[in-house]
This record gives sequence, C-alpha cells and structure tokens, in this order.
Amino acid sequence: MGSGKDRVFINIENVTDQYGLDMRVLIAMPELDFMEDTYKSRDITIGVVVACLAVMVALAVLFSIAITKPIDRIGHRMHLTASLQDDDTVDPPSILSEVRNMQNAYSTMKAELNRMKSYLPQSVLCAMEDDDEDDVGDDAESGTMGNSIVSSVGSGVNTSAKLEMSDTVSRSSRASTKSKLSGVAGTGVAGLNMTKGIVQKRVAVAVFNLVDFLAINESSKITRVQSSFLSLVAKCARDNKGIVDSFQGDHIVVSFNAVNNVASAAKRAALAALAVVKEASADDTLPRVSIGIGFGPALVGNTGSSDMQRFNIIGGVYQQALAIERLAANNLRAEPTIPWAIFATATAIPELTLELYCQFVDLVFLPSSKGEASLVASIVRAKSVTSDEWMYELQAGEKGDPFTHVNEAFDNFSSGKVEAAKAKLAQRSPDAVADAAGVARLEALIAGATVKRVEL
Repeated sequence: MGSGKDRVFINIENVTDQYGLDMRVLIAMPELDFMEDTYKSRDITIGVVVACLAVMVALAVLFSIAITKPIDRIGHRMHLTASLQDDDTVDPPSILSEVRNMQNAYSTMKAELNRMKSYLPQSVLCAMEDDDEDDVGDDAESGTMGNSIVSSVGSGVNTSAKLEMSDTVSRSSRASTKSKLSGVAGTGVAGLNMTKGIVQKRVAVAVFNLVDFLAINESSKITRVQSSFLSLVAKCARDNKGIVDSFQGDHIVVSFNAVNNVASAAKRAALAALAVVKEASADDTLPRVSIGIGFGPALVGNTGSSDMQRFNIIGGVYQQALAIERLAANNLRAEPTIPWAIFATATAIPELTLELYCQFVDLVFLPSSKGEASLVASIVRAKSVTSDEWMYELQAGEKGDPFTHVNEAFDNFSSGKVEAAKAKLAQRSPDAVADAAGVARLEALIAGATVKRVEL
C-alpha cells in the first residue's frame, strides 16, 4: 500500500483450529524497515560514481590543455619562423617528454634558420606593409623634375610650391603603387617580399665605400673592418627606413623607397649617410668613407628566371649613384686631409635644402644622362632649424644658405651664363666654402676645362 518510501507491505493470513478458532491475522511491514540500508548504499554508490566522473573529466581537460597549449604555441612560433620573423619568446620546458622533444627540435630548427637568415637579402626580408610611408613623387613627373631643381638651389627660389606639389602627388603615387602590386601574382610566406613583377617608383640609391680598404694587409683586420662598417651602414639605413640591397667587400648599396614605401627618400638617404660618416669618423679602425647618392625614377621589383629571382633596381639612378661614389672617392684620394665625402646628384637636392646644407662641386657627364652634363653636390652638414624657424626657412628658400653664391655660380655656368657665374663666384664668402676643390673645379671650368665623363 502507498507509494514511494511510504509504501507498506501487508500480508493477511486466516487462522482456524479444531476448537473453533476462526480469525484473520494482518501483518503490515513498512518498506523502509528492510530497504533503508539498500537505498543508502545505492545513493552513495551513485554519488561516488558521479564524483569520480567529474574528477576524471576535469583531469582530462587539464591534461589536454597541458598537451595542446604547448603544441599550439609551437605551431604559432613555427608560422613566425617560416616567414623568418623574429620570435625571441622562450617557453619553459614541458613536463611531457614528447612535447619537450618537440620544443627541442623546434629550437634547433629555429637556430639553423636564423643562421641561414643572415645570408638572405634584406629586400626579401622586408615585405611591403600597409603602414609603409607615403611614396614621394609621381611616376609621371619622373622625366621633368630633374631639370627644374638646379634653379631652386642656385637662385634661392621659394621651394614651398614644389614641396606642396610633391606632397600632393605622393598620395596618388602610393595608391597607384599599392594597386599595381596587388595585381601582380606573388608567392611566398607572409612577411617576405617574394612578389614577382616590377613597378615604377622614384627611388634613392646610396652607395657606401671605404677609401683605401684594399690597402689593409691582414685578413683578420679586413674581416673586422668589413663587419664593423656593414653593421654601421645597416643600422643607419634601418633608422632611416633604408634597405641594404647588396654588398661586396666594403662596397655597400642601400635603397630607399624601392622595396618599401618611404617619404622623402633622398633626404633619408642623406641623413643615413651623415649618420654613417659621423660614427665612422669617431672610429679609428675605419678608413675614410665615400658615399654617392642618386635619386630618380626606376623600375623596381623581383625579376629573374624561373629558378633564380632577385630584387632589382632598373634605371639610370643606380649607375649614377655608383658613378657619384667613385667621384667622391677620387676627391678623397686627391685631398688626404678630408675625412669623408658625400656626393649627390642634382635631382636629390630639392628634398635636402630645408634641413641640409649642400654645395655644388662639379659638372660631369653621368651614366644614363642622355648626353647632358649634370651638377654634382656635396652634402655638407645638417641645418640647425627649430620648429619655429621651419616655416621661415620654407618661405625664405636658400637666402640664408652660406653656399648660395657658389651654387648659383655653378647653376649659371651649367646654363651657359659664364659671366654671371664669374660674378657670383666673386661674391662668395671664403669662410663659407666647404669644398675648396669644388670651387677650384668651377674656376677651371670657367677657364675652359673639359667637363669630365664619369664612367663605371
């Protein structure tokens, strides 16, 4: 009778005997009297089983996390390593021998890849990121800009209009470059510049060289000097967003706005050059430094055969930078007391005049100059222009430049105005002349000397 734990078991028996006893006996027994211990044992058993199951599930989750988390971390680091990106994270050794073996194998692989990484060109290691700076100059302007810069330096013409124009076309150039690159078929791992094809850009190329490097006799000293010089150039180039394109011995080529997008490429090349000569002059172990900077339009990108690719700068700017560096080196050899020389093509000067002092030093025929003589400038030093003075300098042009008369004299001579060149040269301040050899060269040209042709 009843339900649940209140059930009662009932048994009815009839009792009779010979004496006439006739009765019924009713026996009632609650279920809990004999099933209570059984129910308790059942509940305890179920509770223990559920608790054990929960503990086992929790241990399984923790154990799986302990296994998969280090493996996921190794996988993430392998992706970074595959793209040759730096990952200096040091994971603690796993308590599991299998995972620990994977960590050791990865560490060995990473060490070998890092060793091999030093043999890859920086142009491969530097991908074109979305946060690259604006490109300077429009490709359509590449044929005319070089012909208009001499007057802006020599005659003190206001350069603000030119700078405003350059800033305007830079935005369209960057968008054009991005769209061109996005349409070129590329292969490789993210983070590496392995895009095939070429685009036109205005690039700066700086060639660094040590004069009399070959005069060093000891092989160990040659190795130390080369390593020190290469590290110095790479650091200064990296600080100014330049890319070391190649090096052969002490001859190092650095490009700006070729692999990546860099605003004011010529100025950054000049600043990198000044940083190099500043530190090199303080290092007694390094010979004198000669630097040539070229700036102009070029076709840039990875080209080659199906089994050999290399980043190339195709155009006269590369050959002109080489020729300018050779001219700077010859100038150092002729003047043993000069500690360094930084020469630049005239096309680079408009970007430099606001922050740097430059002086024209020669008129020469450069490679790929189409038979026209080009002015060569020496980068003297940086200007001490504060933020309050910057707008004044922008409006005043080159009026405060101590080398204005020399530059105007070169400008007039290159335009065929010999008498005007003589007059400007007579107005110069002798104390303002940074390169006496350059002035002597102009005097020789006025006297009838032949314009030199710089060959590679």
